[in-house]
Amino acid sequence: MSKRTLEQIDPEAVPEPSTIKRKLSLSSLKPTGPSPARQQITAPSVQLAYPSLLTPGSPPPAGPSPPFQQPTPLISFSYNDQHELEFNDSALRYLAPPPPRAQLGHGYDRWNRRPEARSRIDGLLRALSAVQDKKHPALSSGVGAVAWRGVLTRKSILTAPYEERESDGWLMNVMCVNGVLYLEEHRDEACLQAKNDLNPRQRRQTYFGYSFESYCTSSAPRNSPNPPQGPNDPVGWGGDVDTNVQWCSVVRTKLGNTRLVIGGEVDCVRDKYTGKTDTFVELKTSMSIRGAQDEVRFEK
Repeated sequence: MSKRTLEQIDPEAVPEPSTIKRKLSLSSLKPTGPSPARQQITAPSVQLAYPSLLTPGSPPPAGPSPPFQQPTPLISFSYNDQHELEFNDSALRYLAPPPPRAQLGHGYDRWNRRPEARSRIDGLLRALSAVQDKKHPALSSGVGAVAWRGVLTRKSILTAPYEERESDGWLMNVMCVNGVLYLEEHRDEACLQAKNDLNPRQRRQTYFGYSFESYCTSSAPRNSPNPPQGPNDPVGWGGDVDTNVQWCSVVRTKLGNTRLVIGGEVDCVRDKYTGKTDTFVELKTSMSIRGAQDEVRFEK
């Protein structure tokens, strides 16, 4: 699963929240009370509006948004360190509290980065076939479309109304078999080359996102940072980064009148895996929000 790049910021260089200070007159103080020279008042927070879905001149949406059904889990599976699919939970990770001021560059020279490839749905279809063989009741009413989660959510169908630049367009392979749509992202050679040929700065920033995941996850439930994995590893380090290894969940849901089967990688679960989606955790990194424009980008 691709990650946003993360700028490494020196914690010591981050400014304190803006404050307002004013002097107090000595005559305003009670004779028997303490005599503070200054009072610090934290500036009030400002709630910024969500970005508009409308572009200039576009008509308002017709009617309410279509309902989205609570996802029903169908099956889970893992990819091992050879990126081979296994129907087990060996790659499942648990949420762990990260240590303060984590060293995001730790383990960079040991990063096992799987090359970007075409986003095929073969693994998802294998999982769906396994569910169909068991005659899962959630599929009794049929399926309208099958896709990886990223096809629907990351610069694609559900986020298209927010995109404003032509460069934010996307290409997709769509197959219709027996009335069911199978969707996958289309990546040409130029796209794959751009994703694989990162310059050193981009590559390192990309690694920071995966490193953040290592600090925030553990192989077992815990309520304290990971102990050092090796003699040279810091407290909180959850293990060297290997992007071959993934834990995926396949769910059935419904958008409007269309029944969907969606598969996607899950970063970790909180406390324990219940077989449902209520403990799933998606870890995200982003730049610090410093103003309205940053807020708009974040909400998009």
